[in-house]
Amino acid sequence: MGRIRHPHQERPVPPHGSDRPPGGGRAGGHPHPPAPGDLVHRLRVLLPPGRGGHLPEQPDRRLGTQRTPGSRPGLGAAVTVGTVAGVRRGACEVLVDGADTTIHCSLAPDLAVVQKSAIAVGDRVELEERPDAEPLVIRVRPRRSLLSRPDPMDPGIQRAIAANIDIVVIVMATRRPTFKARLIDRIHLAAHQGGARSAVVINKLDLADDRRRADIEAQLAPYRDLDLPVVWTSTRTGAGIDALRDLLRGRTAALVGHSGVGKSSLINALRDAEHVEVGAVRHKDGKGRHTTTFSALHRLPDGTWIIDTPGVRAFGLWGLDRDSLRKGFPEFDAYPCRYADCAHDAEPEADCGVKQAVASGAINPARYDTYRRLLASL
Repeated sequence: MGRIRHPHQERPVPPHGSDRPPGGGRAGGHPHPPAPGDLVHRLRVLLPPGRGGHLPEQPDRRLGTQRTPGSRPGLGAAVTVGTVAGVRRGACEVLVDGADTTIHCSLAPDLAVVQKSAIAVGDRVELEERPDAEPLVIRVRPRRSLLSRPDPMDPGIQRAIAANIDIVVIVMATRRPTFKARLIDRIHLAAHQGGARSAVVINKLDLADDRRRADIEAQLAPYRDLDLPVVWTSTRTGAGIDALRDLLRGRTAALVGHSGVGKSSLINALRDAEHVEVGAVRHKDGKGRHTTTFSALHRLPDGTWIIDTPGVRAFGLWGLDRDSLRKGFPEFDAYPCRYADCAHDAEPEADCGVKQAVASGAINPARYDTYRRLLASL
């Protein structure tokens, strides 16, 4: 119970009951999912606005089949709404509102061409019936938030990671792989840019002695000052799992971090199950084996939705400019500079309040160093 199956797998998902779908939506949906052969099992979607068709917006609280007259010439008017649970090349899995299992859908050609940016797990999509063929996704509803980064293979393309999320959980480990605070800065900034909050989870508490924990706590100090929730966990002992469950309850969360930090194990612990494939960490280099190879949506019994994302080795920032960079370092605002357009970089320390604060220890030097590195990349 709880996990939405990956593409091409037949794993049932618990009925909606009182659960809400990610991205808004009231509880319930259809009281009885349509039988096989009905619209839920053979669907087709409208093209995004400006790409060959337009669907008048309907509130997300309206679940199940909807009628949109004249939505696209040549197509039927019956429209079904669902949430993307998994994405593959040219296709995706959709959990239709009110249904118990996901359905495999193809993407409309002009949507498939830009799918790296146009569709992500958590997206709300509209589907329409297509005779003698599998459902076709042809419209993605406007997002309320998005976690994204430049595509690793083509930095000029935005890679959408998770959509309609409330909180991005930055998962780190005490050991295996090594704790790296700079990753927190980058993912926190990406979450802020995309309209979501952030939290930090330090997993594998059982592998840390008092000295190691004190060292990590010292590195976490600037993030606690930013009011980022920090939870220490161990999936082996169960420590911190209840606190993490309380933090996420009723929200849609994306778990992001290096391979091997234990994201899938945390999901298992949160729902007291073991249905997610979990990979060991290579002892040779302490890195994960990238068991989770694509983002997937999971639903917990308490109404929480979790998106498990593939492990990252680095996290680039999409669309970063000087203004968004400054907003990602709000602690700088308390230290005015002589000039309003001060970049806190090449200016003399006498003219820069931020540099003076760094020198006095009021601003964490590691955070300032990250800021300068990101500024130099613009």
